[in-house]
Amino acid sequence: MSSQLEQSRADTEKLRQALDEVGGDIMREAFGHRREVSLRIRMVAREESTEEWLRRWTLRAEEGIERGDDASTLLEKMLRDAHGFTADLNGSSESMGRIVVAESAVEMLVKELRIQTARKLELEKLAVLPSIPVHQKNLPEPPPSEEKKENQEEAKPAPETEASEDQPEVISIHQPSPRLLSQPTSIFDELAISSSSSSSSTLVTSDPVPFPPKEQSSLLAELTQVSRRYDDMQRAFRDCHHALQELQNQLSATNSSQVLHTAAERLSDYAEDARVELEIRIADEDLLVHGFETILTVPGALDDKSGDSPTLEEVEAQIDAFISGSDPAVKKTQQNLSQKLDDIQHDIAAIKRAIHDPDLLSPIPPSPSSGWISWASRPSSPSATTFGNVMTNPKLRQAQSMNFPTRKDPYANLGLRVSMPLSPPVSSVSVENWGPRPRTLSALYSLGLARNASGTLGSGFIPPTPRENHVNEETEDEEDEDDVE
Repeated sequence: MSSQLEQSRADTEKLRQALDEVGGDIMREAFGHRREVSLRIRMVAREESTEEWLRRWTLRAEEGIERGDDASTLLEKMLRDAHGFTADLNGSSESMGRIVVAESAVEMLVKELRIQTARKLELEKLAVLPSIPVHQKNLPEPPPSEEKKENQEEAKPAPETEASEDQPEVISIHQPSPRLLSQPTSIFDELAISSSSSSSSTLVTSDPVPFPPKEQSSLLAELTQVSRRYDDMQRAFRDCHHALQELQNQLSATNSSQVLHTAAERLSDYAEDARVELEIRIADEDLLVHGFETILTVPGALDDKSGDSPTLEEVEAQIDAFISGSDPAVKKTQQNLSQKLDDIQHDIAAIKRAIHDPDLLSPIPPSPSSGWISWASRPSSPSATTFGNVMTNPKLRQAQSMNFPTRKDPYANLGLRVSMPLSPPVSSVSVENWGPRPRTLSALYSLGLARNASGTLGSGFIPPTPRENHVNEETEDEEDEDDVE
């Protein structure tokens, strides 16, 4: 029993390790896929920005020439703009080199994967398609029989012997040879001729490969249009990206608040993640489209003797839901991406409004709080001092230790929908500026409970601070007043 238990534990540990390895591989693959798409988006954005800058640069040069500006001044200005753009474009050369190398490696791997996938699909089609008799033409011809060879040898000298008498007789000699050869001279020839005749009859009488019905043809035509349903969303996210770039440049030029800089950077990262998610979804749907096209075009793709595969009607219903967008996965993805796009557009407008109205960044005045004063109210009539009264006396509270400054959210007035960093830079006084906190003692020492039986202080007693001495004096004065009354 113990050996079986140990064996079971060992098997469980092996399975757990295998699961961890597989999970790690899946996570790395997903992360690498997202990084690949992110790099691709950045490279495309870089190309677009370069093209736009070159177009504007050329336009400025043409306008300068039309105005008749000095050639040396115009050339100097153009060179200065070009050097500035080159400096901004290059950035860190090492990191850009790594990005280019990674991009080329990824493109090479993707190309190889597409080639292998295409080969696999071709092999699957060949394995599924029925055998066609046309390929029998390529079969090797059977060897001629001995009787056939003898007839050919006997027929060959005939033209030579009678060629001197009359030429037309040569033609008459050659005429019976095809009839002689066409007759079966052996069992093998009979089989060959019968097989050729059957193959020719099969080619004539066999039906052609059936085309897909009209309903499947319409589904195939609609599947080709599925990839275009995200075009508007792609353009909207690209417009948001350009708007955020202009917004960051505007914030850098105007020396705006650090809160707006942080919000713009966070919003830019959020928009980039949404674009990556959209591109991954488009790639996944492209693979689904290829799979559906294979199912609809390859005959026998749904034939399964076990009966576990779905029927053609079920597959067509699934494809129809995928095309119309009523599929749960497609519908959920579209809703999430639309919501993210709406949030990004709203937050961009909110940041622009805050740039033109700086009063939105002013903190809200905190509401006064009563603290512990409302918990322990002073009675109207004097009473004997007890341990509870002394512990709940508001005079024992230290104003510095109890009245901590509450940190307000600087993004509260902006009304942003996208979550912002939890610790943004604030303009309030930092903790380091408060100075070291004075060492305080427990209230037990103030009440005299730390004294020993002889009335002397314990060996571990630490002298109280002046603040505590002041509190003790006030407490003793109150006790004296109560005794006098």
